[in-house]
Amino acid sequence: YLREIWNGRAVASDVPVTPAIRADALFGSLSTAARRCVIGRASAVWIHTGAHRPRRADLLVPAGVRIPAPEVGHLAHETRLDPDEWVTVGPLRVTSICRTAADVARWLPLSVAAALLATLADHPHFDGAGAAAVLAREHGHRGVRHALTVLESMGATAAQAGSPAMRAPRDPVMR
Repeated sequence: YLREIWNGRAVASDVPVTPAIRADALFGSLSTAARRCVIGRASAVWIHTGAHRPRRADLLVPAGVRIPAPEVGHLAHETRLDPDEWVTVGPLRVTSICRTAADVARWLPLSVAAALLATLADHPHFDGAGAAAVLAREHGHRGVRHALTVLESMGATAAQAGSPAMRAPRDPVMR
């Protein structure tokens, strides 16, 4: 038996699905131009954790680089990416856990972001203070203040900073 991973790409059902296998399946469905982008946002959450498989791939394109032509299976976003904000997973470049958390908190609606951030918070490489630091680099830009509030309301930055308020993630609070 086969288990579908991404848009017709599958593995045997007895094969454990790792981040590298998810990245390879996504890589196979992307155009040559799209393969040069960095996978981010909800797509990166799925690659890192295996949870919350998105309907389309979120491609991050560095500012000044030609954006791939639109296709049904992906959506490109122009952004600034520092070299420490992405990692190589299988054949793809994917935003780091911290950058992924920052982008999810900043760009996705709270109703979607809350579940994705809760999943990321359980990842062994999650660092709430690191995600806040990524956002701090973008101080003054659209959505940054809201994203910091979302991370703080979930207890992500307090838990990672060793605060006595360290608790399980809470439901986000809008202020």
